[in-house]
Amino acid sequence: MKTALKCIAAAAFILFSFAACEEDSPTCPSYQTTSFTFAKAGNKWIYRTTVDSHTGEDATMEITRNMGGNIFEIVSTFPGSEFGSVTQYWYIKDDKFGMNSDSAGTTIDIMFDKNTQEGRIYSAVVRNNPFLDPGDSIYFNMLSVCTNVSVPAGAFNCFRVRIWSNDPDKMPETDIYINKNSGIIKQYNEFMIMELESKNF
Repeated sequence: MKTALKCIAAAAFILFSFAACEEDSPTCPSYQTTSFTFAKAGNKWIYRTTVDSHTGEDATMEITRNMGGNIFEIVSTFPGSEFGSVTQYWYIKDDKFGMNSDSAGTTIDIMFDKNTQEGRIYSAVVRNNPFLDPGDSIYFNMLSVCTNVSVPAGAFNCFRVRIWSNDPDKMPETDIYINKNSGIIKQYNEFMIMELESKNF
């Protein structure tokens, strides 16, 4: 159980490094021409978690502060996990998203921009992540630019992205569904499922 909860936290820490389609749109507009609109202080997500086929406690993510310079402070909580809660910093500007940032934005790895292509594998070297070691690699593959998914919070048109690291014991291969207006909608791997229950925006 602890391993599964750790995997939830590790995957969720990384997931916002991608982008997605418009919510509830009958067609998926080009992600190259839309921007991240969920990057606002105070925005909060609540997720239903299923771990090893058992319903777990709700996990949360919240943008707690805009640090300036397009840097946002994020606090995630994972009840029952050995981590409890973690703080991270994201760089978000228009169609660019960077993870592995510090609070001042002096270290930024851009993980997504308007040139991201479906079916191509991208990678980044870890610099600032509580679950992976500096120098570890993170990989992602944009599997689909338009996937419909239904969760307790509703139906969304999303990008589907697969992420993994060079050490599967730290972060297993995980599929995520993300909507650019609403953020992470769903994620799953062999240990867990996280589905959006509600958000406050």
